[in-house]
Amino acid sequence: MKKILLLLVVATLGCGNVYSQAKNTPIKRTRTLVSAKAKAEAEAKAKAEAEAEAKAAEENRIYQNNAKCKFSFNGSEFVSNQGYDNYVIYEIPGMTTSELKTSVISAIGTIYSSPKDVINSVSDNLIQLTGITKGFKRTSKIIGASYYTQFIFNLVIQFKDGKVRYNAPIIKYLVSENENTGKRSINDFIGVNIRDYLLEDDYLAETHLKQIEGDINNLISSINSHLKKSNDW
Repeated sequence: MKKILLLLVVATLGCGNVYSQAKNTPIKRTRTLVSAKAKAEAEAKAKAEAEAEAKAAEENRIYQNNAKCKFSFNGSEFVSNQGYDNYVIYEIPGMTTSELKTSVISAIGTIYSSPKDVINSVSDNLIQLTGITKGFKRTSKIIGASYYTQFIFNLVIQFKDGKVRYNAPIIKYLVSENENTGKRSINDFIGVNIRDYLLEDDYLAETHLKQIEGDINNLISSINSHLKKSNDW
């Protein structure tokens, strides 16, 4: 009888242990699933934050780069403010080569009254235009006469997906008109150091050099502003 009772106790305890294990297993499994879900959510959040930071950093880099899409003029050549040898680049992601070229041609049409007179070459990924600075009054130190002075320049614009490249402008001609006589002359100025030329015979040489620089940069800025509007949805 004692043996039977002992066996019943053992069996009962065994069943209780099995029941306990069966009861606890779903809890452990649920905790594991919750933990895995929390981990996946944390990883997804961290990835999204990292991607957002990378995107913000790239947008800031493009903004900083585009802000320096200008040239400095030292009197003999235009120097890139972005550190490239002889060009600057404006970045506008999301626009193709063809779209950028079309948009630049459209921009030139808003800047010049007769675009066909300034655009002298167009290919698949290049535009070459001939522009003229706004001009300034230059008073000669030597003879005292005053001249209205402008410079004719060539500007080559190239395209890649998401990028517009402006090669350093080349000043080709000096256009000068005597305010007293009305006589107008056009002189070949390729290779001439304009700083030296102006300093020799111009009371406001440094001011006029800055104006030439500003005219070029304003043209580039005007074109770029048009591109931004074209891509603003």
